[in-house]
Amino acid sequence: MNRRTLAAVAVLTILPCLPSCGCGGDSGDITGCPPSPVVRSIDPVDGQIDVVPGTQICVTFSTPIRASSVNALTFVVVGPGPSTVTGTFQFSASGLEVCFTPVTALLPCTLYDVAISGGAVENICGQPVASFTSRFTTTGVNCLPPAAPGPCVPQIDFGTAVSYAVLAGSTITNTGPTTLDGDLGLSPGSAVTGAPIVTGVTHIADAAAVQAQNDLITAYNDAVAVPSTATRIGDIGGEILTAGVYTSSSALSVERADLILVGGADDVFIFQMVSSLTVASGRQILLQGVRPCNVIWQVGSSATLETGVQFVGTILALTSITLNTGATADGRMLARNGQVSFQSNMVTVP
Repeated sequence: MNRRTLAAVAVLTILPCLPSCGCGGDSGDITGCPPSPVVRSIDPVDGQIDVVPGTQICVTFSTPIRASSVNALTFVVVGPGPSTVTGTFQFSASGLEVCFTPVTALLPCTLYDVAISGGAVENICGQPVASFTSRFTTTGVNCLPPAAPGPCVPQIDFGTAVSYAVLAGSTITNTGPTTLDGDLGLSPGSAVTGAPIVTGVTHIADAAAVQAQNDLITAYNDAVAVPSTATRIGDIGGEILTAGVYTSSSALSVERADLILVGGADDVFIFQMVSSLTVASGRQILLQGVRPCNVIWQVGSSATLETGVQFVGTILALTSITLNTGATADGRMLARNGQVSFQSNMVTVP
């Protein structure tokens, strides 16, 4: 498509409910709608390294997109580093293509990330788009190859707890085939039921478990003390976040959509909450350029990962942690006082 023929945003906003979408009229009936829309293609393509700095970023969807759902919070271009690019959006007459034009040209020799918020961007039937991320690098004169990331050193020092996939205070319970790729520790409690598979070392109420719990207390308090850079309350699903310390005076959850974290290999994300953390069934924490070892969740009470969740980051919970059926975690499940419960899960120390 010739991008010079792109229509104004207003054109899409008055599009009727298209027969190809199969949705109803004023009643809002969406019976017969096709599967939730997805990104069909992106230009520049994912991984491209010779992008001209003055280019547009154009995304093609499988069904027409509702223009009002696309904005600087739901369609984000990030770079260099955690900086967000300012730009405008244009839509094709069909509503299938959305193009982002930076207000100022992109920098040469620079890595940029693109993220589209699943659950926030939707088609004209009101169906949410699946979450999407991509990245590209602009060309320039004498561009140096990107530096390889060094060892991942979390901002919070976990001490001896760093090797634990799970560490609990009272009990560890399990049903079904659970694999813990790391160490297992329990102190002062001594009851482990359900025999999860542990690839590392098991410490039950011994000197190593006591030391790990002491180190967890220190790490938890250090995480609480990190100065906040932004506040959040309630459901942060559907957000696209760059590096920072996000603080809630109550609970946090990821419910209405996936959460996308965008940044570089050394960017740190710390989530501080006074009470609970809940990730709803089937939700994901998606990383774009970020390493799991740099994502930390300080939970003031208990954390729950519901069925099928794909979680990323280390949980430092004051009380308990529950992983329901099929939930996975690329991180550590560390509970100070209460139990950690598993149901056919996989936990991998990052």
